[in-house]
Amino acid sequence: MKLGLDLVTGLERYTTSWKSDDDPSTGSFTDRLDPNGFPALQFFLSKGSVKWSRTGPWNGLRFSGSSKTIPNGMHREDFVLNDREIYYKFDTVKSNADIRFTLTPTEEKRILVWNYDNQIWMITFTQNVNSCDLMDFVVLMAFVTLTAH
Repeated sequence: MKLGLDLVTGLERYTTSWKSDDDPSTGSFTDRLDPNGFPALQFFLSKGSVKWSRTGPWNGLRFSGSSKTIPNGMHREDFVLNDREIYYKFDTVKSNADIRFTLTPTEEKRILVWNYDNQIWMITFTQNVNSCDLMDFVVLMAFVTLTAH
């Protein structure tokens, strides 16, 4: 899966939440790569037009500040940056595995892998927004830090 921007065509690949768990129409949240942050590439989760939270910048292995990493052996992730495109990608290590990335109506990011034996999607990774990722909290903390000196 690729999430990012094709610099030649302008095509943007991003995720959108469902309206609810049983309604797949477009929901309130979108998760987009910010191409203007180079070299500190990061994703912004927005609720409507308001930036809601963000990841830390990509540090070459994962998003800094992330309390979780994608489990070794199941998935691999990387950033690609060249003159044609900027994107984050992840896929399964096994070529015959089916993988799905979702953004839930409650702003939780999930990676699911299809279990052929049990015929179900298994959640293999989740990430919730924490208070340090919330945009207003980050601005408030920066203000407090700057004025405290």
